[in-house]
Amino acid sequence: MLGNVPIERVSCHPEYNEQLLYFTTSSLSDDEERLVFLSDRTGDLNIFQRDLKTNEEVQLSDNREGVLTPSRCSELRPLRGINLGSVAHHTRTGTVYYVQGSALYTATAGVAPRKLADLQRNEVFGCTHLSDDGKYFCVCSTDSMAWDDGDSFLGNAVSIDARVRAEKLNSYLNVYDTQTGELVLREAVPCAWVTHVQFRPGNPKVILYNHEQAADCGIRRLWLWDGKEHIRLRTEGPGRSRHDWVCHEMWERDGNAIIYHGGTADNGRKIAYLGGVEIAFVGRLDLRTHEYVEIPFPKGWKDYGHFVSGETGLLASDAYYLDPTTPTGDTSTPYGWSGKWISLLDIDWKTRHIRWIPLTLHGTSWKSQDEHPHPIFDRSCRHVYFNSDREGKRAIYRVKVDLNAPSVTT
Repeated sequence: MLGNVPIERVSCHPEYNEQLLYFTTSSLSDDEERLVFLSDRTGDLNIFQRDLKTNEEVQLSDNREGVLTPSRCSELRPLRGINLGSVAHHTRTGTVYYVQGSALYTATAGVAPRKLADLQRNEVFGCTHLSDDGKYFCVCSTDSMAWDDGDSFLGNAVSIDARVRAEKLNSYLNVYDTQTGELVLREAVPCAWVTHVQFRPGNPKVILYNHEQAADCGIRRLWLWDGKEHIRLRTEGPGRSRHDWVCHEMWERDGNAIIYHGGTADNGRKIAYLGGVEIAFVGRLDLRTHEYVEIPFPKGWKDYGHFVSGETGLLASDAYYLDPTTPTGDTSTPYGWSGKWISLLDIDWKTRHIRWIPLTLHGTSWKSQDEHPHPIFDRSCRHVYFNSDREGKRAIYRVKVDLNAPSVTT
């Protein structure tokens, strides 16, 4: 029977909302014995660490000012609260780094949070990333004038891309030394709204980043800073169009390739965000050979979701797979998404075949970014961890990776 792998609830407090860190950073320690997560048990969302053997939990951050939301800011209107997408976890030592208000903080179990650096004023901060050696922390930011107080991420966010281009506003790649707090790199990205940054595994001089909600998303979403220049990764070419939609770029574990997903437009029409996708696909760019491989999914398998890379050729997803028994046009979730499955994708990039292994129904509502499943593998790829509000409050679950479970090949 498809999707019959049992799941286990990991978080222990059903009366509170608890969730994984953003999926570009692992919530699991290298030895898989500790979990770093967010919980609102204090009345505000804060960072906690749990020992998965003893169930002992400790609070790492001390946030008492709510959640930081993007808005125009100034000396008279400072940013307040914790930036949920900013929390990065050094999986070997358990140290966390995060943005609270307009400052960068670091914390470790048993040690009070410490302000590491003041961040640039009059800028709004996006997601962050920590180099795998733990020496550098990258914070992306955008001139706050890019934001109008009426903007919301899924509402008027497309207007931000138009605004930064028309008014020639900038985003920035800000890299800090995690020991001294020194700003060692501040690289401007002109006329762009950058929200995601990721150091290349093994080489923190190279940073993968995006142009969020780009009007020409098919050719303007994916970028690389190689320490000297900005390189656009997905250009128009065979099977690739400026009218496509691509999203959620991330490194394979060895840093030799980049995974992303997206969709092609029907009859060349431009794809609006979360709409207009005719055929969805998962893509891979091998930086050694500069070869693009984009594998289309069956027609109808186009529900928005996320992919995360495990071992080479193994991905996990929280959407796209469409069970034959699932009604089409499901309106029980926002935007008509009906993605409900945590699946494995065992991919042969050469033959362009995917073996889909649906593990379990995650059952989340998708009602905000916090309810997105945002699956991650543990280091050994024995489990997939994910968020869901299937029981009312947000909680963390995991399911075993079973490559022998019933599957479907596409």
